[in-house]
Amino acid sequence: MHFGLRQRVQFPEEYKGFRLIRTHGRVFGIPPKVDPRRTRKPVALITHPGVLSAGTLDDLREQIDRYDAAIEQ
Repeated sequence: MHFGLRQRVQFPEEYKGFRLIRTHGRVFGIPPKVDPRRTRKPVALITHPGVLSAGTLDDLREQIDRYDAAIEQ
């Protein structure tokens, strides 16, 4: 068993135009049409209807891949 330091995995800033944020044990995807200044506080990330949320980066990427921008308009 290895208990030493692990290499840090870089967390991407963007994916398909979505701004990605990792905080409070979750990952959030802010769509391009949502002003990032409106989602600076963690509570805004959780409550904003346009922001996607998932437990892992892979799950969030799947949501973004399925995302339909037409529902925003």
